[in-house]
Amino acid sequence: MESTYVRYVRSINLPIYEFKNKFIQIRRFTMEDAEIVLKWRNHTTVRSQFIDTTFIPLDEHKKWCQKKLEDNLTLLLIGEDLNQQAIGTIRYDVVEREANISIYIDPDLTGKGYGEAILLQSIKYVQPLNIFDNMIAQVKSTNIASRRLFEKCNFLLTQETVKI
Repeated sequence: MESTYVRYVRSINLPIYEFKNKFIQIRRFTMEDAEIVLKWRNHTTVRSQFIDTTFIPLDEHKKWCQKKLEDNLTLLLIGEDLNQQAIGTIRYDVVEREANISIYIDPDLTGKGYGEAILLQSIKYVQPLNIFDNMIAQVKSTNIASRRLFEKCNFLLTQETVKI
């Protein structure tokens, strides 16, 4: 089944507004995070928003994670709360000074502002690295929560219909 997506773009150099009530720290992903991230990714509601909605087995996911960790053009990050509990993940895949973003959080924590906190904190984390100029997000046109997230975080809608 073909889905329609929208495309958002944001310059890495735009200032980041201060958000309240969500203390999130960002750290690099490790292989120890693979199982929890896969659990979130394979959750029915999260998976339904991906381009590839198939269920992914653990061994395949671990191989993918290892490959991404070894890729100098990929930055895998984890967002943690005050108790150092992983609550979400964000990935930046860099191609010619643009980074494609993939973000999702623990499905039990949706609707609580953690997506915004992780996205903004991760931007603060990657800005000094100077590895890309723009961030790109492709979102299912029906994924209203993600669309609101990117719009709230100063991403500009640049394309209404992208069929993938």
